[in-house]
Amino acid sequence: MKEGNDSYLEDLRTAWVNGGNPRPLIEELLRLKRMEEAGALARLALDAADCPDRAAIEKLLEQTGAPPPGWADAVVDFSRNPTAEKWDALMYFTPQEVLYERTRNTLRMLRRLGTDANTLFRCATRDATFPEAFELVESGEVDPETVLERAAKAPPQTKGLWLGLAAEAAFARGDELGTVRFLKMACDHAVKGVGPEMSVKAIRSRAGSSLNEMLDRIGVPRHASGRSS
Repeated sequence: MKEGNDSYLEDLRTAWVNGGNPRPLIEELLRLKRMEEAGALARLALDAADCPDRAAIEKLLEQTGAPPPGWADAVVDFSRNPTAEKWDALMYFTPQEVLYERTRNTLRMLRRLGTDANTLFRCATRDATFPEAFELVESGEVDPETVLERAAKAPPQTKGLWLGLAAEAAFARGDELGTVRFLKMACDHAVKGVGPEMSVKAIRSRAGSSLNEMLDRIGVPRHASGRSS
């Protein structure tokens, strides 16, 4: 009996934190229509190498996007010839309340289908920026030029952020010169509060001494901060 949702949820959460199966908690969040919470927990569970009930939790994750009948077939069809126009058509009738989860789940499905990573990045940044965009960059699957295309379309005050992401794309592919060039551009375009700080931190923390020295020489700070606009 599920009386007192908050206390019941807390019991389920405690059981999961103490090593239990996350599935009951995800199911209850879905029952309560708390889709983004359910999706976040499902992804967290699936990221664990020892995830229990993996197949069942994958199915629960799909439910967070409330896919209509035939959705999987439509996604497979899109993957065969993905274009921006087809992406817009695929997502057009998605209700706003499940748009975030359905978009993320669709990108996850498309990645499993082997869809071109550059196309997926464009989809993941078309109208908003979803976490999958950053995951694709970090994987080394996205061309830096694809991120530069997105930077060219961005408002001036956000160009530093996108150029920083292009630097991360270059770094993930082992292109140190490209990393240096794009990160310098990112710092030059940064404005206060919207700069490449996270990209600088990510690259600096993983870079070897020679790359860090190059970044020092061209004036990329250890902790980048944007200039006032």
